[in-house]
Amino acid sequence: MRCARHTLGCGKGDEGVIRDGLLDDNSKGRVGPYIVVFEVFNLEGNTERYKKTVTLAHRLN
Repeated sequence: MRCARHTLGCGKGDEGVIRDGLLDDNSKGRVGPYIVVFEVFNLEGNTERYKKTVTLAHRLN
């Protein structure tokens, strides 16, 4: 598993994450469906895991 290059958490109360879709070498990622896994934890040791499917899309010229 690999961390996303850049993510932006949305404001408080919003649900979602925005990702720029670029790879480490600044090339575009491959178009298609992906499974994203988030694991969050707090200082008390509680953890929650979320798994969602997303689609990476680009403009087609």
